[in-house]
Amino acid sequence: MHQSSPRQSPAPGGAIDAVAASIERLVKTTSEVGGDVGAAVMQATEGTLQQARSAGFNALEAVGAAAGGAVRAAAQSGGDVARVAKSAVEGAIWGAKDLGVDPAEVGAAAAHGALKAAGDLGGPALEEVTRAATGIIGGVKVQATK
Repeated sequence: MHQSSPRQSPAPGGAIDAVAASIERLVKTTSEVGGDVGAAVMQATEGTLQQARSAGFNALEAVGAAAGGAVRAAAQSGGDVARVAKSAVEGAIWGAKDLGVDPAEVGAAAAHGALKAAGDLGGPALEEVTRAATGIIGGVKVQATK
């Protein structure tokens, strides 16, 4: 099966930041109302991939920003950063499978975004996110990109 590439044109200035900010708001709002943050992040990351592809933007950059925004927001709202990171990677993988692009590459991009955010947070977040967002996820071996 031929897989198309998730790499396309870079997003125009501010678009990637807007993705991260949107996911951060989603996580905070879902957390405030007692919703299932993991499910929301999974769906939002999958949607981010699909929308970035249809708009011709770099989907890898977009899912990385989404995963990073989700991790930052989970930490700020006292949520489970590991669960949120894994959910973001799962959403990216499912979106990649739906679009016929390489799920390992897309999952790695999401993991990279989550790990970068966790590293910026410091403390135990990086170790927790590393355990949760890498390995076998959704039937795909995920290794974070550098």
